[in-house]
Amino acid sequence: MAHQSATAGYRLGLYEKAMPEIGWKAKLSMARDAGYDFVEISIDASEEKISRVYANPAERRALADLCREQRMPIRTLNASALTKYALGDPDREISGRGLEIALRAVEFADDLGIRLVMIPGYDVYFKPHSEGTEALFLENIRILTDHAAKVGVQ
Repeated sequence: MAHQSATAGYRLGLYEKAMPEIGWKAKLSMARDAGYDFVEISIDASEEKISRVYANPAERRALADLCREQRMPIRTLNASALTKYALGDPDREISGRGLEIALRAVEFADDLGIRLVMIPGYDVYFKPHSEGTEALFLENIRILTDHAAKVGVQ
C-alpha cells in the first residue's frame, strides 16, 4: 500500500536524527509505521557516524537487506561531517579527510541504493573564506561529482 505522501505526488522522508538512538530495525519500522516513505541517513562529524562509510560489503548488504525486510528504504544521505572536514579547508589533512569521507559516502550510497548525497555547499565553515578555500572546494567538488556520476549518485 502506498503512503499518503506518495499518492499525493511527493515522497516524505524522516531524518534519522529526529528519532531516538535506537537500532536500524526499530528506526526503519518506526518510520514506516508513522507513514514516512523513506529514511535519511546521517554521516555527521562523530566518528561513530563517519565509520558507516567504512562499512565492509557484508555490513552494507545487511543494512540493505534490513531495509527491504522492513519495507522502508534509505533514500538520502546527509554528509554533514563535511562541516568539520570542509572540502575547502586550507589544512590539507582536514580537506583531504573530507574528500575521503565524501568519496566513501558516494560508494556507501551506491551500495545501499541511495541516489542523493547531500554535501554542504560552502568551502569552509569554521574558518574564514578566501579565494584559496573556494578554489580548493571547487577542485574537490569536481573530483567528487565525477566519482558520483560514474555510479549514478547525485
